[in-house]
Order: sequence, then structure tokens, then C-alpha cells
Amino acid sequence: MNKTNFKDSLKKGKKGEKVVIERLLELSYTSTILDVSDKEEYRDIDVDCLWYTSYQIEPYSLEIKSDNYNSGNFFFETTSCKETGSSGCFMYSEADVFAYYFTKKGIIYLFNLPKIRKTFIEFINKFEEKSCKTFRYDGSCYTTIGRLVPIKKLVKSKFLRTVRI
Repeated sequence: MNKTNFKDSLKKGKKGEKVVIERLLELSYTSTILDVSDKEEYRDIDVDCLWYTSYQIEPYSLEIKSDNYNSGNFFFETTSCKETGSSGCFMYSEADVFAYYFTKKGIIYLFNLPKIRKTFIEFINKFEEKSCKTFRYDGSCYTTIGRLVPIKKLVKSKFLRTVRI
């Protein structure tokens, strides 16, 4: 079981969000991106940004996850806090697009979240379950649970787009 620090995780996540937003703004079809991560109504549905593109009038809602490991897998969070039974962001986010940024590789993977989640749930037991303890400011901790999904499997799928930094 891995161990992380909440403060460090939050800091890395915010830095990753900034990198993803900057890179997506460079794409020719991006009009603008509105950061809504500090707005409660979007936090409740786990949406970080609204991504306006030339593809459609309404923005895509976007959830951003950053990871700094090189395991060859995505970690799809199924349980955010085992101790309270709260669902993981991959399971409950109402985002249209899930941006998964690997900081060490400089790669952003963009998923159609509703479609990939449906397929993931169908095959969830085929993926290895892992957990991670995160330590809070007060020294207490909580356990996050997720599944390891091989990047190679999804790169070949129709659910994914890759953006290099």
C-alpha cells in the first residue's frame, strides 16, 4: 500500500491542473477554459473546468487528475475514502471529459468519461485493485481504493485521445 500526504497531493494536483489547462489552451480548437474548481456546485459533481471549443456551443465539463508515477497503468479511483465509504472521482464525476496527466511522461490522456466509465464498470473485476493511505494535516489518514488499468489497453481503444506536453 502506497502512502501520500494530503498537502503534497493537493499541491501537485493544482500544478497538474495548471499544466493541463495551459496545454489545452494551445490546441487550435480551444476557445477558452474556465476554471470552476473553487465553485461549490462544480466541486460537488467533481468538475474542475469548463472547456469551450469550436466543436460545440456548450462547453465540455472537465475533470483533471495528475499522477507522477511510471507504472504503465491508470489508477481509476473507485473509493475516495474507504473509512466513510465515499465513491471515488472516477465513479461519480459528472464531467464529460476526464483528463489524466502523467507529469513524468509529459502526456495528457483525454477520455470520454461516461463511455469509458461504462466499459470500466463492465470489466472492473479484470483490473487489479490497489489502495493508498493519505495523511491529513492533523495526522489522521484515509484509504483510497482504485483499479490499475493498463495504459496500452486504453491507447488502442476508441475512448481516448493523447496530448503531449
